[in-house]
Amino acid sequence: MFLIHVDLRCQTYLRITYTHFGVTRIYNVPNYDVMEYKLKGESRFHKNKIFNMKDSSILFENYTEIKLNQLKALRIKKHNHLVSTFQNLFLLGGVGFVTLNTINNLITDTSPVFNEKAAYISAALLATSLLIREMNIKRIRITKNKALKILNIDFQHLGTDSTNTR
Repeated sequence: MFLIHVDLRCQTYLRITYTHFGVTRIYNVPNYDVMEYKLKGESRFHKNKIFNMKDSSILFENYTEIKLNQLKALRIKKHNHLVSTFQNLFLLGGVGFVTLNTINNLITDTSPVFNEKAAYISAALLATSLLIREMNIKRIRITKNKALKILNIDFQHLGTDSTNTR
């Protein structure tokens, strides 16, 4: 028998919708996700974990609150397991290749101990790992053509009037 666990708590998303070359793209950023953002008038990105989202404001774990209209740009990490696995493999391959080559040259008493070709191969593997990491990040510049909306998906009160205050 299969058991399916469904989290019935209220889930809030920041939904980013825009059209690029005739294709509508939608990105959802859930609560408790780490968000990288740049505010209007600032030159650097901030990185905070989202604690709560209401109406048009986002509250972070460090108790900073920002409004959606203050956002200038976002960096959203695409959570793709296959891509992160390849990134880790190339990273380990880059570090491991030069290490194993150096240890092998020490054991076999080969001169030079540190091989230049092995360093080039390791550098290429490390660069590939960094390139894969950067390709896994979606950069979104907030303009008038991009819609930011906070969606509150509440399955606990389905079919009831949650605005009633009696």
